[in-house]
Parts: sequence; C-alpha cells; structure tokens
Amino acid sequence: MKEFTVRPAVVSWISLGLSSIAVCFSAAAFIATQRGDRTLHARGIVIDDAAGIPRVVIGAPLPGPTIDGKTGTRAGDLSGIVINGPDGTERGGYGTVDQGGEAVLTLDSANGKVEHFKVVSNARSGASLFIVTGDARKALMLSTYSGESRISELADDGEVGTYEAKRPPASSTK
Repeated sequence: MKEFTVRPAVVSWISLGLSSIAVCFSAAAFIATQRGDRTLHARGIVIDDAAGIPRVVIGAPLPGPTIDGKTGTRAGDLSGIVINGPDGTERGGYGTVDQGGEAVLTLDSANGKVEHFKVVSNARSGASLFIVTGDARKALMLSTYSGESRISELADDGEVGTYEAKRPPASSTK
C-alpha cells in the first residue's frame, strides 16, 4: 500500500485560497448592504425605549391601540405610524384606513381615551378637523363635509351651533 503525504506548503496554499474566497464573499456582502438603493420590506417595525416600552410602531396594518396596558381593537384596519407615551399608551398617529379610504392624523390624551386633535380626509366627503376638550364633552369642527365649508361647535349631547360659509348671489350688473 502506498502512503499519501501532503506537503505543508500545499495545505498553506489551499487554506490561503479558501480564506481569500471567504473574504471576497464577505466583502461583497458588506458592499451590497452599503448601496443606497437597498429597500427594506417589512409588515411592521417597533421602536422600543430603554425600558422596553414600544414608543413608535409602524405597520401595515397596525395593531390595535394600547390603553392602560391592554390592546384593544380598531374600527377597521389602519396602516401607518403610531406614537406611544412612556407607559405604552397610544398618544396619536398618522395612517390610512382600508375601509373608506380615509387618511387620519390624531393626537390623543395621555390616557389614550380622547382624540384631542383629529384630521380626517376622505375623497368622497372632503376633510374635517376636530379639536376636542379634555373631558371630550365639547369640540370644534372645521369641515368641508358634504361639499360645504362649515365651522361647528359640538357637544356630547348634540350640535350646539354652526357657521356655514355662503357665497353671495351673483350680481346682475350690466
């Protein structure tokens, strides 16, 4: 039987070659991650603070709102960005609603139970801005709902008063 021996120089060259290939693949992977045209695709991203509390949530769709440590449900699927307070309670956000095609921007109370500032835009109905009191008993609404511009004071027991902008009739001067 013939004995097979490998020279140390051959082992060194093979090792150097394999190492070079590994370095080339690593360099190529690193360069690929540094290209400016890379896009990250995800269904959601959560940014936690140092205590592990979710403070910014980006999602399509977003999870239900968290209030008092409990996650509820939304009226419909919402995709966008939500900001949370230091206790994890939803404090507002910006997104689009799947049903109805609305774009919504809100700023919520510290306890997450009142939308103090809300803007809703809908292609069919126009846009509305709501500014709500701390106890949610009264609100001002600036709206183009139903094709008419109007300012309304609202109360929890109904509409208090409305100002609708009316154009003066066209004059018939000749």
